Amino acid sequence: RNTRALEEAQEKAERLLNKRSMVISKRELYMRKIQELGSLPPPAELANFDSFSISALMRELEKVNKKLKKYSHVNKKAYDQYVNFSEQRK
Repeated sequence: RNTRALEEAQEKAERLLNKRSMVISKRELYMRKIQELGSLPPPAELANFDSFSISALMRELEKVNKKLKKYSHVNKKAYDQYVNFSEQRK
């Protein structure tokens, strides 16, 4: 009887450890994705797009991405530093 309870506790602990490792790996994935985004615009600038529908936002994103292709050689970190510097100057 005690061995059965012990086995059940071990199984439960193993399931919890598996779940924990899955959650940790998801967290790491999302943290990487956030870092890949780079710098985000100020909230006031984002408010301009509140009234857009999803399809309108997607069209706008497509236009912007086409324009950005010209600058694909520019270092993202340099851009982030430029944005930070510009904000500090204001």
